[in-house]
Amino acid sequence: MDKRNGEMPVNNVKIILFDLGNVIAHIDFDAFWRSLGFLTPATLAPWREKYAFWTLKYETGHIQSNEYFDGLIKVFHNRFTAEQMSQAVDSIIQEPVEGMVELVKQISHKYQTGLVSNTSETHYRLSLNRFEALHILQKHYLSYRLQVMKPDRKFYKFIIHDLQVAPSVILFIDDLESNVEGARGVGMQAIRFEGAEKLKDSLIYLNG
Repeated sequence: MDKRNGEMPVNNVKIILFDLGNVIAHIDFDAFWRSLGFLTPATLAPWREKYAFWTLKYETGHIQSNEYFDGLIKVFHNRFTAEQMSQAVDSIIQEPVEGMVELVKQISHKYQTGLVSNTSETHYRLSLNRFEALHILQKHYLSYRLQVMKPDRKFYKFIIHDLQVAPSVILFIDDLESNVEGARGVGMQAIRFEGAEKLKDSLIYLNG
């Protein structure tokens, strides 16, 4: 273990891949419910399962944006307009994670970089408009395009095949331990994200 940060030490890295949610941009899933006026677990409980069903289909690319929003409106029995539903979905994507634009710029000068995200077409387009870091990252691997989500091995295997490198030279950064473990399971190096400063400290020692 690396005593500096509690992570396994990383070395011989050529490519660095970043998650979007809570790495590049803060995500607040509860903002969706608050936007629609569901302020307690009890009030949203009757809707959560069907909302999750439609969202999973959307984020794995099995339905288009118009089908997703039509589906959500029906889930809530037409209580909300299309505009209200769109605003609620958009509200999940919040402010940039402090320090990450600068760090991504620094890393991209030396390494090939990419984005690896479980996301939808709507959230991806919104993020492109809001977050400078996405325009710096060179490759974008998105669940709705690949029709598979982290931590499924197929997601990581697609990335390895597309990059045409050994998985051991890829460093993957994600805030969720399950996704970090998924990357390690196919031979990638991986770090769990706990803030820009801690990540920067870890990468100072990259490749010795």
